[in-house]
Amino acid sequence: MATTYFGVIGDMNPIDHGGGVVFDAGEGSGPCMTYFQPWEGNVSVYTIFIGEDVGSELDWTDWAGLASWSGIEESEMKEHAVSPNVLARASVYESVGGYHGFANLDHEERTLTAEQAEEEFGALVDAAHAAR
Repeated sequence: MATTYFGVIGDMNPIDHGGGVVFDAGEGSGPCMTYFQPWEGNVSVYTIFIGEDVGSELDWTDWAGLASWSGIEESEMKEHAVSPNVLARASVYESVGGYHGFANLDHEERTLTAEQAEEEFGALVDAAHAAR
């Protein structure tokens, strides 16, 4: 089955500026996001599987603190958490990761140089942009 791309969260080049690519590789695992956090010539790479009810999955989240930090109303964030729109749900993971740390969403973080990340994931980013 072919990969379905939903889009990009964040900057146009998430490897360089931070953000994620949201896609479904069609292997039965459902939609996921590869999220990039660049720092000092390196890139932390996280794989986050996107659930149908992000709020229930992330029930440990400080929703009031997250709302204050992000500037997005708590009720709106919780609406996005159960949205049929995969990108809306992915944006909740991005906010939670930014607030609580992405390592809380993926305990198998990979650290690559920027060049390694571009080599390994550049085509994924390009395909997500082309699919929009």
